[in-house]
Amino acid sequence: MLSLKRRQSEEKSIREILKPSSVEIAPDKITINKRQNRIIMAAGWPGRVQEGFLDRIITAKGEFDISLHIHPMTNDDSRVYLDNAIKKMDADNFSLKKTGSSSATLTNKINDANSTLKKVEFGEERLFDTSLYVNVKAYDDSGLEKQTKKIESIMSSVKIVPRRPGYRMREGIESVLPFARNMLGVKRALTTSALSALFPFTTSYLEIEDGGVLLGVNEKNSIPIIQDIFKFRNPNGIVVGSSGSGKSFAAKLLATRIMWNGAKVRIIDPEGEYAALASALGGKVVKISRDSKTCINILDFMGQGYNEKRESLMSSFAVLFGDMSSYQKSRLERAILATYKMKGIEKEDTESWKKTPPILSDLHKALSDEREIAETQKHKDEILSIMCKMDMFVEDDGLFSYLNSGTQMEFENQLVVFDISEMSEHIQPLILHMILEYLNYEMRRDRERSLVIVDEVWKLLREPAVVDHIFKMVKTSRKWNMSLFLITQQVRDLVNSEAGEAVLANTSFKYIFGHEASDMKYSQPFFGLNERETQILLTAKPGEGVLMLGDSHYNIKIEASPEETKIVTTDADVLRKEEID
Repeated sequence: MLSLKRRQSEEKSIREILKPSSVEIAPDKITINKRQNRIIMAAGWPGRVQEGFLDRIITAKGEFDISLHIHPMTNDDSRVYLDNAIKKMDADNFSLKKTGSSSATLTNKINDANSTLKKVEFGEERLFDTSLYVNVKAYDDSGLEKQTKKIESIMSSVKIVPRRPGYRMREGIESVLPFARNMLGVKRALTTSALSALFPFTTSYLEIEDGGVLLGVNEKNSIPIIQDIFKFRNPNGIVVGSSGSGKSFAAKLLATRIMWNGAKVRIIDPEGEYAALASALGGKVVKISRDSKTCINILDFMGQGYNEKRESLMSSFAVLFGDMSSYQKSRLERAILATYKMKGIEKEDTESWKKTPPILSDLHKALSDEREIAETQKHKDEILSIMCKMDMFVEDDGLFSYLNSGTQMEFENQLVVFDISEMSEHIQPLILHMILEYLNYEMRRDRERSLVIVDEVWKLLREPAVVDHIFKMVKTSRKWNMSLFLITQQVRDLVNSEAGEAVLANTSFKYIFGHEASDMKYSQPFFGLNERETQILLTAKPGEGVLMLGDSHYNIKIEASPEETKIVTTDADVLRKEEID
């Protein structure tokens, strides 16, 4: 008895705490604790609904609650309901025919109802009484009216007929509160498949991760997608799209936001497009050319082990010398070992790896020594062939003699752009290989968060040595807290490259912008795009496309603030106007 009284007392106490201090009921609103509420009910529904049907309502900005009441009908009730509906529509159709008119819409409704009845009878579908109510909230009349019109407009846009239940606001508020009481009782029978489209959790909600950046805006519901790419299973990314689709704009925007979040940004720029970005953000532009003081010594260990460096050099020289015979490869490797030994660097002595490394002229001399001891004239000529290709690097007036020097890359800056636009296409792959090797060394040395962007990568994937290096970096980037971001407009080069599958398997986020029809036949199977995504990409405007985050696909638009746009724009008209101003 005492226990019952105590429980009743506790329940009374909870009610006292929860009950509002004031309630005012008007014909078209109910005010609770000075906060106005207005119920909007779904009085009419569209003939068909699609997946994510409620997304536009759920993701609308403003204060409102949504209540969805679902009550299953028995098979007998479902058949009776459908029989009556069909009889009524048949009668209406008969009346129209007597007047000499007809209605295609009514005929379609009759056919749909008959089809649904058959599915119900065979157990393929069930019917559910469904009610949808929205409770709009505001603190004043103007705010309530503004929000009401907004919700009614959104409901109308998805072909829901909105109604305000006049003089029934009390029943309306009880129908919205979490009591599972459908006091208004405004129902519509929906099939199982139609009801599944009303599932309210199909949209991506705004989740802001610590360290996250804005990757794009979901065009379906206007929700920003904010993610920390360094927390992905694999932090690498790729952006593809035709010329003018917004690739560079998206890459520069990502670089800017990542940098503002405290990470290092390193950009390999084959076209000279990023100097303005570096200038605007206080970054540094590094030009590797005859007139610059910057140099990467190809023979520098840069944190690698002895054997690892040997393998790396053979890949680099494959870029430089092209195809080599087995004899040439063996003599070149012997010359490399002799060159290091000449500087006191031995395989077994790890401390010796820290000594000043040799330069290309030292290797040239070692090859000359190998040529002297070659046994046949043919072998002498094969070694001479390699030496001749090296002449432009080691002779004083050689075209690339500025690379015959020790590594000079000491800079401290959060943003560094490696401008290799002045390099000939013949030498660009080698320089890229050397820069990637240096960056790999830098990342392994400090393990700070770093974004490495390689633009126009399609030009460089044709070199096996570069492919191997990119493959190695995408496989190990997470270990060194690095994100490798590749930009290309030639999807076919990814498809046909051995690195393509590796890049796809080791990239957790992919930007796919507007495509030409000729490229879509490569992209569709390569990225696993569905028909809807294919159509989006074929008709996309600049900055619009598909963002793939793991297994999730989003139809997105790249949006930037006016300040960001001024920094990262690639629009020639905008840039020209700024120059004039």
